[in-house]
Amino acid sequence: MKKGHDMLQLDLAPEHLYVHAQQNLLAMSLAGLLYAKARGGSATDFVEFVGEKAIPCWEPIRGLGAFEMLHEVSVNLAAAGGQVLALSGNAAQAEAALSDWVSDDVRTILGLSRDDTDALWDLYKPIATYLELQYTWARVGEHFVVKVRQ
Repeated sequence: MKKGHDMLQLDLAPEHLYVHAQQNLLAMSLAGLLYAKARGGSATDFVEFVGEKAIPCWEPIRGLGAFEMLHEVSVNLAAAGGQVLALSGNAAQAEAALSDWVSDDVRTILGLSRDDTDALWDLYKPIATYLELQYTWARVGEHFVVKVRQ
């Protein structure tokens, strides 16, 4: 094989793949919101559907408590490009401060509102119910406070 510009060269370094995975997760999440809205539904319709379908994936942490669930939510956010600003708690109750992972620029380009993308946080409500936990979230400026309780 010849070396040079005519040869297929891919950057498969883990850091490069990680950035692409984050961007793809964001794109697919937002595409789901757009799809639901284009079909006469709402962002909430999409998020409730995905949350209910994801319930079986959470079986391994069933019975492990509030902190374990919120830890997994935080890992999911970090994997999608967000930041975990704080995380604390125990099996009975846990709280996290998490960054907004969708920029205003992306919202504007796609024609999504902040309410549309904030609805993504509701994905964990049916999961928490299945895990016999209470899940709440609130936007506080540019980040979110998420709480899970038994």
